[in-house]
Amino acid sequence: MDQPESELPGAAPPPPADEPNFVDLAVASAQSAVELASAALSLVKAEFALARASALQLILLGFALIFFGVVAWLGLAATLTVGLFALIGNLFFSVVIVTAANIAACWLIFLAMRRRYRNLSLPRTRALLLTRNAEPPDDTKAP
Repeated sequence: MDQPESELPGAAPPPPADEPNFVDLAVASAQSAVELASAALSLVKAEFALARASALQLILLGFALIFFGVVAWLGLAATLTVGLFALIGNLFFSVVIVTAANIAACWLIFLAMRRRYRNLSLPRTRALLLTRNAEPPDDTKAP
């Protein structure tokens, strides 16, 4: 064996020194994966912080919307009352008509909300499941 190992027939030549080997590539890939996971976690943390702040602001803005909605509704009711008073000349009937219109609107909104609330309980799906469970299995048919 007077030939060096690199010159033996059938032996693969050693990789060049500047080319990274499998272990270096695996370590670099693992480091990149850790950096990616860290960046994704940072993004999720930032998103949660933004969502928390936005949720609080939404609650406060919801209260403001309710307040200004009530003020606008009362202003509209007062305007209608004054307009009816100018039209018919009787303050009592003007107030009664506007109040009755408000009560009717509230009743219609209540009925609409009740229908929507019933839909939240999935009545059609429950009825279908009850009818499917109520039917006895048909074992007379051969597969």
